[in-house]
Amino acid sequence: MDFGVMLANFGVSVACLAVMGFAIYKAAIWLGNRIIVPLVERHIKFMDEVATGMANQSQSLQNIVEEQRAVVRELRRLKDIDGGDDRGPSDPKVRIT
Repeated sequence: MDFGVMLANFGVSVACLAVMGFAIYKAAIWLGNRIIVPLVERHIKFMDEVATGMANQSQSLQNIVEEQRAVVRELRRLKDIDGGDDRGPSDPKVRIT
């Protein structure tokens, strides 16, 4: 259907509505291609980086726990060698369990 025929058959208001609908369609396509798609891609990249960072952080925390356990084992061993009496600070909060 030609624009002139549509204007003659349906009137100016329907023709304006069709033009506005086409303009909104084109604006939505432009908005999607220029703004939404890059935004989603950046967000997905960011979430991948966050997941990688959290995995690295989890591994670091696990390494810290293992080191702390090794320190506690060594302190217990030294306490057993020393005879078990506490000659250190008399702070009741400091306990080797």
